[in-house]
Amino acid sequence: MQKIKLYLLIAILLCFISCLEKQNNISTEELFSKILTQYGNDHFKNSKIHFWVDDLEYEMNRDGNIIFNSVTRQVDTINYKATYKNGFIEYYINNQKLEDDQYLRKVLDLKLDAFLFLTSIPHTLTTNDVTLTKLEDTKIRKEIYYTLHAKILQEAPDKYDEFYLYINKQTFQIEYQAEKHALSGGRPTFKRYYNYRTIDGIGFSDYYSFGILRDTFNLEKMHVLYEYANLKEIDNTVLDSINVTLK
Repeated sequence: MQKIKLYLLIAILLCFISCLEKQNNISTEELFSKILTQYGNDHFKNSKIHFWVDDLEYEMNRDGNIIFNSVTRQVDTINYKATYKNGFIEYYINNQKLEDDQYLRKVLDLKLDAFLFLTSIPHTLTTNDVTLTKLEDTKIRKEIYYTLHAKILQEAPDKYDEFYLYINKQTFQIEYQAEKHALSGGRPTFKRYYNYRTIDGIGFSDYYSFGILRDTFNLEKMHVLYEYANLKEIDNTVLDSINVTLK
């Protein structure tokens, strides 16, 4: 009887070790594929998504490679609206189109193009200009996470956007992220995602954003500052009243 129990214990341990080895041997492509599946990328690619962030109303339309996004804000009787379609941004006040200017372009880049790009990760990391690399696992607050590094080259060869995604090993949800995104201002930012939910097959999360004072800090080690509470909370982004229409 004791021998049977010992054999069972050994079998369980061997099975556990085998599962750990399979987890550790996961490739970059397989890991990213599991993340995309968790977030419903096939649905996302052909969908219309509507939600609110504070007093800003967002709409994202995707039809394969065709993208049409908008952000709207109503202040008393004045309606402000910006639209983005495959790289082109237009701005309207009470349905009257305004001429482009540098200040307006910067505001729209931040509130529309940049915001929706970051909010739509991991889906927006599927383009050909993104290089993905699976790194060694990372420990954050006693939990071990898969680590996926994403790099997006800019026009200048020494300029690029950079992201570190820390992924739950069981759910394949992104729980933390370090990023440096030029269109968003280029400052290192660390995010903690929470309140993950699936709506019509597409995954969404709210998140806290944290920042540091020094731009030169190693982005890869930003989670260490978070671990020791040495980051300053910048914002809490909540996606309200999400509505999804699949095409």
